[in-house]
Amino acid sequence: MTNLINQIPNKAFDSEYNTQFKKEMLYLKEHGIDPVFIKKTGDYRIPTYKYTKTPELFRVVADFYEQQQNEKSFEHLKRTVDSVSYIVTGRPDGGVADDNSTI
Repeated sequence: MTNLINQIPNKAFDSEYNTQFKKEMLYLKEHGIDPVFIKKTGDYRIPTYKYTKTPELFRVVADFYEQQQNEKSFEHLKRTVDSVSYIVTGRPDGGVADDNSTI
């Protein structure tokens, strides 16, 4: 493996981290990490946000994707609870009465 690493030129590695995910870019910005530059590519001129690779950047990116996973898990759990409520009550609102009705 070491021989292979020595044979690969340094130019083969991108010195910047990049993302096209706007939600990730906004999260990074909220945490004080601004892109070094923005590159627009393709027919639709989709922006690619480029960042200098630092330990802090990767900590914030890891936090972002952990949060994304937690949100997905929460949404899955919420859909499951809603489905069970509907099965038990027969009502899409889970049996919650509004101000004008009684159960």
